[in-house]
Amino acid sequence: KEDMKLLPILFIYFGFIFFIMSDQFFILRARENGYSLEIIPLFIIVLTAVQVLASYYGGVLSDIIGVKYSLILSFIFGIGSIFMINTNMWISFGLLGLFTVLSLNAIRAKISKSAISKGFIYGIFYGGVAIFGALGALAVGFIWKTYGFDAVLIYSEIGMSIMLLFLTDLTLQT
Repeated sequence: KEDMKLLPILFIYFGFIFFIMSDQFFILRARENGYSLEIIPLFIIVLTAVQVLASYYGGVLSDIIGVKYSLILSFIFGIGSIFMINTNMWISFGLLGLFTVLSLNAIRAKISKSAISKGFIYGIFYGGVAIFGALGALAVGFIWKTYGFDAVLIYSEIGMSIMLLFLTDLTLQT
Protein backbone atom coordinates (compact mmCIF):
# COMPACT_ATOMS: atom_id res chain seq x y z
CA LYS A 1 0.00 0.00 0.00
CA GLU A 2 2.82 2.45 0.83
CA ASP A 3 4.44 1.72 -2.52
CA MET A 4 1.24 2.64 -4.37
CA LYS A 5 1.40 6.12 -2.83
CA LEU A 6 4.52 6.71 -4.95
CA LEU A 7 2.69 6.11 -8.23
CA PRO A 8 1.21 9.63 -8.63
CA ILE A 9 4.60 11.33 -8.43
CA LEU A 10 6.13 8.71 -10.72
CA PHE A 11 3.40 9.14 -13.34
CA ILE A 12 3.75 12.93 -13.22
CA TYR A 13 7.48 12.47 -13.81
CA PHE A 14 6.77 10.06 -16.68
CA GLY A 15 4.46 12.66 -18.19
CA PHE A 16 7.18 15.27 -17.98
CA ILE A 17 9.66 12.88 -19.60
CA PHE A 18 7.11 12.29 -22.37
CA PHE A 19 6.89 16.01 -23.18
CA ILE A 20 10.51 17.13 -22.80
CA MET A 21 12.78 16.82 -25.81
CA SER A 22 15.69 14.48 -25.26
CA ASP A 23 19.23 15.72 -25.68
CA GLN A 24 19.31 14.14 -29.15
CA PHE A 25 16.65 16.61 -30.28
CA PHE A 26 18.69 19.41 -28.73
CA ILE A 27 21.61 18.28 -30.87
CA LEU A 28 19.43 18.22 -33.99
CA ARG A 29 18.22 21.73 -33.19
CA ALA A 30 21.78 22.95 -32.69
CA ARG A 31 22.64 21.56 -36.12
CA GLU A 32 19.56 23.27 -37.64
CA ASN A 33 20.64 26.51 -35.95
CA GLY A 34 23.91 26.35 -37.87
CA TYR A 35 26.31 25.08 -35.23
CA SER A 36 29.19 23.14 -36.73
CA LEU A 37 29.99 19.52 -36.01
CA GLU A 38 33.08 20.76 -34.14
CA ILE A 39 30.97 22.84 -31.71
CA ILE A 40 28.10 20.41 -31.04
CA PRO A 41 30.18 18.06 -28.85
CA LEU A 42 30.92 21.07 -26.63
CA PHE A 43 27.18 21.30 -25.90
CA ILE A 44 27.25 17.71 -24.65
CA ILE A 45 30.28 18.56 -22.51
CA VAL A 46 28.33 21.47 -21.00
CA LEU A 47 25.35 19.18 -20.35
CA THR A 48 27.53 16.55 -18.69
CA ALA A 49 29.65 19.05 -16.74
CA VAL A 50 26.53 20.68 -15.32
CA GLN A 51 25.22 17.26 -14.28
CA VAL A 52 28.52 16.36 -12.59
CA LEU A 53 28.89 19.70 -10.82
CA ALA A 54 25.25 19.91 -9.72
CA SER A 55 24.80 16.30 -8.62
CA TYR A 56 26.16 16.64 -5.09
CA TYR A 57 24.56 20.02 -4.48
CA GLY A 58 21.28 18.83 -5.97
CA GLY A 59 21.24 16.01 -3.46
CA VAL A 60 21.95 18.42 -0.61
CA LEU A 61 19.23 20.75 -1.88
CA SER A 62 16.77 17.87 -2.00
CA ASP A 63 17.58 17.05 1.63
CA ILE A 64 17.06 20.68 2.66
CA ILE A 65 13.90 21.66 0.76
CA GLY A 66 12.40 18.22 0.26
CA VAL A 67 12.06 15.91 -2.68
CA LYS A 68 8.86 17.38 -4.12
CA TYR A 69 10.14 20.95 -4.06
CA SER A 70 13.41 19.82 -5.60
CA LEU A 71 11.42 18.06 -8.31
CA ILE A 72 9.37 21.23 -8.91
CA LEU A 73 12.63 23.17 -9.33
CA SER A 74 13.93 20.55 -11.75
CA PHE A 75 10.72 20.84 -13.82
CA ILE A 76 11.24 24.61 -13.99
CA PHE A 77 14.77 24.02 -15.28
CA GLY A 78 13.39 21.55 -17.85
CA ILE A 79 10.82 24.05 -19.06
CA GLY A 80 13.54 26.71 -19.18
CA SER A 81 15.74 24.47 -21.31
CA ILE A 82 13.06 24.27 -24.00
CA PHE A 83 12.23 27.96 -23.65
CA MET A 84 15.88 28.91 -24.26
CA ILE A 85 16.57 26.52 -27.14
CA ASN A 86 16.11 29.20 -29.83
CA THR A 87 17.78 31.93 -27.80
CA ASN A 88 20.92 30.45 -26.28
CA MET A 89 21.90 26.81 -26.86
CA TRP A 90 24.61 26.94 -24.17
CA ILE A 91 22.13 27.91 -21.48
CA SER A 92 19.57 25.49 -22.91
CA PHE A 93 21.93 22.53 -22.59
CA GLY A 94 22.95 23.67 -19.10
CA LEU A 95 19.33 23.87 -17.96
CA LEU A 96 18.66 20.44 -19.44
CA GLY A 97 21.56 19.13 -17.38
CA LEU A 98 20.09 20.71 -14.23
CA PHE A 99 16.70 19.19 -14.96
CA THR A 100 18.19 15.75 -15.48
CA VAL A 101 20.35 15.60 -12.39
CA LEU A 102 17.93 17.32 -9.98
CA SER A 103 14.95 15.27 -11.09
CA LEU A 104 16.80 11.96 -10.95
CA ASN A 105 18.25 12.77 -7.53
CA ALA A 106 14.82 13.75 -6.22
CA ILE A 107 12.96 10.71 -7.58
CA ARG A 108 15.64 8.28 -6.43
CA ALA A 109 15.65 9.85 -2.97
CA LYS A 110 11.85 9.61 -2.77
CA ILE A 111 11.92 5.94 -3.73
CA SER A 112 14.78 5.24 -1.32
CA LYS A 113 12.99 6.91 1.59
CA SER A 114 9.42 5.80 0.93
CA ALA A 115 9.31 2.49 -0.93
CA ILE A 116 8.91 -0.75 0.96
CA SER A 117 9.55 -2.90 -2.12
CA LYS A 118 12.37 -0.76 -3.50
CA GLY A 119 13.28 -3.13 -6.34
CA PHE A 120 9.68 -3.18 -7.55
CA ILE A 121 9.34 0.61 -7.49
CA TYR A 122 12.75 1.16 -9.08
CA GLY A 123 11.65 -1.29 -11.80
CA ILE A 124 8.52 0.75 -12.40
CA PHE A 125 10.61 3.92 -12.40
CA TYR A 126 13.24 2.81 -14.91
CA GLY A 127 10.70 0.99 -17.06
CA GLY A 128 8.47 4.08 -17.10
CA VAL A 129 11.36 6.37 -18.00
CA ALA A 130 12.30 4.10 -20.91
CA ILE A 131 8.75 3.70 -22.21
CA PHE A 132 7.62 7.30 -21.81
CA GLY A 133 10.95 8.63 -23.09
CA ALA A 134 10.68 6.50 -26.23
CA LEU A 135 7.02 7.36 -26.82
CA GLY A 136 7.78 11.03 -26.22
CA ALA A 137 10.64 10.91 -28.73
CA LEU A 138 8.29 9.38 -31.30
CA ALA A 139 5.74 12.12 -30.66
CA VAL A 140 8.33 14.91 -30.86
CA GLY A 141 9.81 13.45 -34.04
CA PHE A 142 6.38 13.14 -35.66
CA ILE A 143 5.34 16.68 -34.70
CA TRP A 144 8.68 18.13 -35.82
CA LYS A 145 8.56 16.36 -39.18
CA THR A 146 4.86 17.06 -39.80
CA TYR A 147 4.34 20.54 -38.35
CA GLY A 148 7.81 21.97 -37.76
CA PHE A 149 9.93 22.86 -34.79
CA ASP A 150 7.70 25.71 -33.57
CA ALA A 151 4.88 23.19 -33.07
CA VAL A 152 7.26 21.02 -31.03
CA LEU A 153 8.03 23.99 -28.79
CA ILE A 154 4.34 24.64 -28.17
CA TYR A 155 3.59 20.95 -27.58
CA SER A 156 6.53 20.53 -25.23
CA GLU A 157 6.03 23.74 -23.24
CA ILE A 158 2.30 23.16 -22.74
CA GLY A 159 2.72 19.50 -21.80
CA MET A 160 5.56 20.17 -19.36
CA SER A 161 3.67 23.10 -17.81
CA ILE A 162 0.64 20.87 -17.21
CA MET A 163 2.87 18.28 -15.51
CA LEU A 164 4.37 21.06 -13.36
CA LEU A 165 0.86 22.10 -12.33
CA PHE A 166 -0.01 18.49 -11.44
CA LEU A 167 3.20 18.19 -9.38
CA THR A 168 2.55 21.49 -7.63
CA ASP A 169 -1.01 20.40 -6.80
CA LEU A 170 0.25 17.05 -5.49
CA THR A 171 2.87 18.83 -3.39
CA LEU A 172 0.36 21.22 -1.88
CA GLN A 173 -2.02 18.35 -1.03
CA THR A 174 0.58 16.54 1.08
